[in-house]
Amino acid sequence: MSSKKKFCETQKCLFVILVAVAAAIAAICVVTLTDENLREKRSLESLPWWKTSIVYQIYPRSFQDSDNDGTGDLRGIKERLGYLSDLGVGAVWLSPIFLSPMRDFGYDVRNYTDVDPLFGNMADFENLISEAKDKNLRVILDFVPNHTSNESEWFYWSERGHKKYKDYYVWSSGIECAAGCDDTGGRRPPNNWLSVFGGSAWKWSGIRQKFYYHAFLDSQPDLNLRNKNVQTELQDVLEFWLQKGVDGFRADALKFMFESPNVTEDETGLTDTFTWIEADNHNLTTNLPEVYNILKGWRAVLNKYGKDKFLIAESYGISHEIRDKYYESGSIPFNFALIQYLNKSCTALCMRDVIRDSLGGLNSNWPNFVLGNHDNSRVSNRFGPETIDAFNMLLLTLPGTPTSYYGEEIGMRDTFYTYNETKDTAGLNYNETQYMEHSRDPERSPMQWDDGLNAGFSNGTPWLHVNHNYQLINVKAQKLADRSHLKVYQQLAKLRQDPAFTHNSVQFVNISDVGGNDKTILAYIRAQKNSDKYLVVMNFGHQYANNVDLSKGAGSENGMVVVNAMSAYQKEMIDLKSVTLSRGQGLVIKVMCETDAMAHRPHAFGLTGEVQRKIKGKYSEELEQGARTWIEAVLEIELVPGADPNTPLGERAFQESLKNGVVLCNLMNTIKPGSIKKINQSNMAFKMMENIENFLRAAENYGCKKIDIFQVVDLYERQNMTQVVNGIYALGRVTQKNGFMGPSLGPKEADSNPRNFDEDVLKAGQTVIGLQAGSNRGASQSGMNFGKTRSILD
Repeated sequence: MSSKKKFCETQKCLFVILVAVAAAIAAICVVTLTDENLREKRSLESLPWWKTSIVYQIYPRSFQDSDNDGTGDLRGIKERLGYLSDLGVGAVWLSPIFLSPMRDFGYDVRNYTDVDPLFGNMADFENLISEAKDKNLRVILDFVPNHTSNESEWFYWSERGHKKYKDYYVWSSGIECAAGCDDTGGRRPPNNWLSVFGGSAWKWSGIRQKFYYHAFLDSQPDLNLRNKNVQTELQDVLEFWLQKGVDGFRADALKFMFESPNVTEDETGLTDTFTWIEADNHNLTTNLPEVYNILKGWRAVLNKYGKDKFLIAESYGISHEIRDKYYESGSIPFNFALIQYLNKSCTALCMRDVIRDSLGGLNSNWPNFVLGNHDNSRVSNRFGPETIDAFNMLLLTLPGTPTSYYGEEIGMRDTFYTYNETKDTAGLNYNETQYMEHSRDPERSPMQWDDGLNAGFSNGTPWLHVNHNYQLINVKAQKLADRSHLKVYQQLAKLRQDPAFTHNSVQFVNISDVGGNDKTILAYIRAQKNSDKYLVVMNFGHQYANNVDLSKGAGSENGMVVVNAMSAYQKEMIDLKSVTLSRGQGLVIKVMCETDAMAHRPHAFGLTGEVQRKIKGKYSEELEQGARTWIEAVLEIELVPGADPNTPLGERAFQESLKNGVVLCNLMNTIKPGSIKKINQSNMAFKMMENIENFLRAAENYGCKKIDIFQVVDLYERQNMTQVVNGIYALGRVTQKNGFMGPSLGPKEADSNPRNFDEDVLKAGQTVIGLQAGSNRGASQSGMNFGKTRSILD
């Protein structure tokens, strides 16, 4: 009786102590999550839609063809709105759809208030708007205010000196020329201003006998924004489309909208007399202050239709001072820093500095980031295909509004086109040895929907041929795969709705302070007061990052993986004191307070702990050699050609020989033919992991117990090669039990499996009480409650 009383008293005492410890830890977590630097929690409903949405850029020619003429169109886009909704984006930005001769693919506008027949008609556009609203998607139009086509009605009458239109463009009589100017009426351009596409920015009009100014192609004359009538015309264009139901505009080439009124003045310090160079000081032709009043006028027009109407300004290569003036004028300047400054030589430390600089001085202004568009090579080409998920993770977890370019969610790559196949004038302005440096066709190839004809883009002849890799990289395949770039993107898009990601601040984790490598690992915290706290960590280096301690930066030793860029496995607990990342791997980790961590059982005790410690024991090269010899005998191959068959390969080399899953799939098909229908030969990460997953599923179907094999990450990320070797031995045992006639490995598995444990192990499993993984004899958690009902799982 007395011993029972003492046990009860001890249990009560332990209970009180545990409650006290849990309360103390909870208090620490509250302090951590209410850091004064973290923003107050705000509901998504209280924010404008563009602060909580991903903007998805569509290049209409290349997205979906509905009538098999080889060119994408509005009906095609409408057919794919369901995909965009499932993807998790909130807004669709359409590159120009206006009537155009298409010398610059729609950026040379003939009529601002008509749809080009190439894309459909106004009814198609109205149907697209209606369907988008039904799916809660916003539509943003590309607006080109700097110039029109030389085939526009405005230019036609301006060139002929019509009273209303004669000053709609920038005209100059030029300067008298002594010789060599017979084709230009004996006159030459008034100054040395350059076109972005090369050469003089002035073009002679034989009709008007004057030069007109063009910052871009000579078929794109610049509008004279100093003319009040032109300003009114452009505001009317905005009103026209707002009345159609659009939700905002992306305004193109704004920094070129004004030029010095003194057209006889030369720009100084130009690097080249023919080539327009961004870094030069084009102080007479770009970023003139008159731009801001124009923007204020547009903002007033948009506000008439709702203050949530979106106005984003293309603003490449601007200073923070100019950026702030764009904000003051009622627009959001596009932030191209990730395109402009990131490259393969930019380390994680460099990335951190670029991001910090982008966010610097914003105060209450809303940030935005963009990684790719129709004028820049795709992310996969710029940084390597293995980094796709990490860069999408970066884009979608940074503060502000992200803009994604179509196809980046599946890791599309640039497509090579010969000079004769090239359509882009920017490339055709150069010869066959230089065109590839300037052509934008490679990043504009058709969207890859499936592995059928023309990747499902069109049943006709596409305006640009699809990439030859479409059978491997396409939406359909990635939807069906257990893990893929597409599924990682969807997970990230969903995660962005968490309040932790709805403010404009970020806290970087200093990797050098926690034993890591700040040249390869980028990590930061996203959190809000009274909300969850997330650690985002990505490896942008060229090799594994082992045992990185992130606990100090996270303020906790435990976390739960909510997005893993290289694995289908989520909701796994992770020790933040020792994080290992493959090249190109990214993790979003929900930082756990200790009370949460205990509830999720990251550590096991007693018998469970004993088993786990044995599983993660020292790697045995002797066992590895046995597994290797068996695999080579069954398949009649050498895992590593030329390697000494009597010397173990070692943990890393053995892992590399199995990492792509092909050998394991062939092994399973040899043991039981037809077990795995398709073996991926691609070196893409998600395809290799799919092979491993298919092997594990087939092994389980063959009779292996799940606990005896391994997980994808154990092999692919080399997290637990001991368990991989054990899993191969488990398969070897089952082959003997099932009567496989080939080479054998290990002892035959018994039909029954009695287990005998020594007294120390049994005692360890019986005496631990309270918050323990597993069940215990003689101690129950029934009735314990730490503030909410929590089921006790065996």
